[in-house]
Amino acid sequence: MKHAFRRTFCLWAALLAVCLLMSGCAQKEPAAAEAVQDSEIALTVCSIGGIDSQVVGRIRDHLELLLEEKLNQKIDLTLMTISRSNYNEQLNLMFLRGEAPDVFAIYQQPAFNNLADGGKLMPLNSLLNAYFPAGKTIPKELWSRTTQDGVVFGVPQYYKEAQYVTYILQAEIAQEFRVDTEKLWTWDELHALLLQIKAKYPDSYPILPHYGSVMNFLGQDCLGDNLGVLIDESSDCTTVENWYASEAYYRFCKQMHTWYQEGLVLPDAYNTQTNHYALIQSGVGQGGIFRSRNLKYEDLVELRLSEYTADTWMDDVLWGISSQCENAALAVQVLNCLYSDPEVAMLMSYGEEGIEYTMDEARNMSLMEPPNSSAYWPGIAWAWPGIASLTGYVNNLDQYWDRISSDQVAYSPAYGFVYDPSSVQLEVEQCQSVVEKYHKGLVCGFFDPDVILPQFLAELEDAGINTVIAEKQRQLDVWLQTQSE
Repeated sequence: MKHAFRRTFCLWAALLAVCLLMSGCAQKEPAAAEAVQDSEIALTVCSIGGIDSQVVGRIRDHLELLLEEKLNQKIDLTLMTISRSNYNEQLNLMFLRGEAPDVFAIYQQPAFNNLADGGKLMPLNSLLNAYFPAGKTIPKELWSRTTQDGVVFGVPQYYKEAQYVTYILQAEIAQEFRVDTEKLWTWDELHALLLQIKAKYPDSYPILPHYGSVMNFLGQDCLGDNLGVLIDESSDCTTVENWYASEAYYRFCKQMHTWYQEGLVLPDAYNTQTNHYALIQSGVGQGGIFRSRNLKYEDLVELRLSEYTADTWMDDVLWGISSQCENAALAVQVLNCLYSDPEVAMLMSYGEEGIEYTMDEARNMSLMEPPNSSAYWPGIAWAWPGIASLTGYVNNLDQYWDRISSDQVAYSPAYGFVYDPSSVQLEVEQCQSVVEKYHKGLVCGFFDPDVILPQFLAELEDAGINTVIAEKQRQLDVWLQTQSE
């Protein structure tokens, strides 16, 4: 099934995928048989994390007990977590060694495409129908991400959420300057606040980077890689354009260059390869501009700078069952628990009560301070699929959606679209090299866009960005046609 995602998404394929998922039509896959209860079955679960082995062992023991109780099956469970920076590389190595995990996260669409095309993912239609009722909560638009020719090879990770541009700020600084965290802020209002903070604390910086970039989101739908975007994802426009040539990108870079000259931005921001939170904790500065889904740090507040949107970037984790798995029925049942059982979701998202968090009588959760980082499950909630099951189970997690009604979220017209870059891979790689050369310096304010941006755009054109945009537009147009039929 080489380069299967290169094909266009036809309406009948999408409909067939949903029908097969719900009806259990026969596929060339293991029979959906009942799990054996009186013998122990070995199973490996793997996700993104890269956490201390002793902590993983502690969570593994707890998870094994929960799964045995809920599935009435003895399980010899292996739990693995791998750092995001080399997750896909390590996953591929495990497949090559014949040691692939049974149930595992897949980080971003290209990795899923490669695994599916390589025959490394098990077809799941009848198994999902039999053992994955959680699938009914996943929007049908997202199933095209994991479906080839009507065969479902994985599960999209989904929980109701929205993204927005925000400025995150130390809570104590917000209190000192009497900052209103409830309103929608303008950029001019934020600028005035940052100048006040800089005047009071001249040796620190109100804007800190996140892995070398101040911001990669200005309201565009990146359509996978920002090499061809929908400039305003909250509009109905479906024209793919060069984000770096847009007026919005120029204005932001110009603004950041001014703020850089005013001393508001960390001078070597574009060379700083750590996250914004660690920099704030280190005392270098007070905050940063960020694309947020729902801030969870208790010592930070948010100053929201945009409305709520949802787009193709929102779901960057998928889940699969290895084609090497010998107990596929149990594997899918475990996957269903990860998605839908609140006890399992709490454990995998936040750790153990009394160690990583506390819960009061009103079922409000508070994260605990770790005795040391190596003894703490960090609660990488975005890497595990069960957050949706915690609605009503943890009251203060519900507050986010209590204040956001569904009609406040603008969905991109490309929501659910899957872009396949394989036919323009050379141009993509060339363009990414150019972006790496210029983008971080521009959005961090180090470069003057009036001087550097024309050179950036010229090199992008030479690298083939117009070819990439044309191919992405072609794929999007076909996908949009299937949605309207």
